[in-house]
Amino acid sequence: MRPDNAPHGQSVPTEPHPSYPQPGGLAAAQANADATADTMTQEPTRMTTPTENTQDTQTNAQPTGEQHAMTQADANTHETDTQAQPPIRPRLTGQSLNFVPETNAISALTPERARKRIEQARTEYLAQRERLEPAAQELERLRKIRSAAEHQSRQSGESWRKGFLENFGKQGKTIRDQQKAEREWRLEAEQTDAMIELLAPQVEWLRLHTQVAREEFQRTRKAAREVLSQQTLLAAAEALCQSEAAGAFYAALPALFDRVATDLCNNASYMAHHFQVDTSAEPGTAIKRSLNNQETQHLDHEIRKRQYAAIGEMVWRLRPDNLDAAQPETLADIAPLGCEDGRNVYGSSIKRAQRLKELQAQLELPAH
Repeated sequence: MRPDNAPHGQSVPTEPHPSYPQPGGLAAAQANADATADTMTQEPTRMTTPTENTQDTQTNAQPTGEQHAMTQADANTHETDTQAQPPIRPRLTGQSLNFVPETNAISALTPERARKRIEQARTEYLAQRERLEPAAQELERLRKIRSAAEHQSRQSGESWRKGFLENFGKQGKTIRDQQKAEREWRLEAEQTDAMIELLAPQVEWLRLHTQVAREEFQRTRKAAREVLSQQTLLAAAEALCQSEAAGAFYAALPALFDRVATDLCNNASYMAHHFQVDTSAEPGTAIKRSLNNQETQHLDHEIRKRQYAAIGEMVWRLRPDNLDAAQPETLADIAPLGCEDGRNVYGSSIKRAQRLKELQAQLELPAH
């Protein structure tokens, strides 16, 4: 943290740290290289006479093929150079602010990289669950078929046994049909169960991949929300402080800060508790003469905190009644499908990774 009396607005914005952890698990790897802007070049101009201007105008009215190509190339170069211009960053970006927490994502990611990361994670997650959904639906359908076949087989078995006893061992056509139906339903259940045994590991494998992809999407979404909200906050604060009314606001702050300092120095209970001094002896900031250097620093720090709090209190009290809480589309969440499972039933990420390898070997799949 910088000292409270450090000058403001003079810190040089730092570039984001390139070693921020990339999406883990099964998400796509983040590209580390960023494109650099091309340097615009311009030929020197030459003064011309009115006659030359007239001739040039007539010549330019019918450009040759070479002139047209050069003009088109210049236009494309200008367009490329314009697009390559880096976005304007708020002046507070990269500065050390004592009361504005900065997370790892804010210090390591630019807004552009945060958007790129969340789009990659979103695409990976949607692709994984698009594969999971039909397989999970088919597995559920097969389980219903097996349950129905087992029920029909039991019913047929119970029916022919009951009829067999009622007829004292005589086997009529009805009993033979029921015996046949029992065998057919049992065979249907066995065949369906074999298909379930084949498909279930694949669905589990897809569900685990989808779970990992969703977790990565939520992590990158959280990081992007921190980065983009910080950028929005700093840019909006800069715009407010550069408005016409900001000059009068800043001009009135010294008087407010003096009142805050005097109020705290005259707070008898606070000064007695922290510094064991009597405020009646030296009212106001003159009481600092009774304090040593460490106590003065402590008091100045508390004064600064209360001065900043006074500004924050006024700004917060004047907030609009109806705030637009809608998030940008980039940060929109995605509701999980019913076939997804957000629980880590394996207990830890290590055990989940081991289970993925087991399923991969069982299904004879290449390493993902």
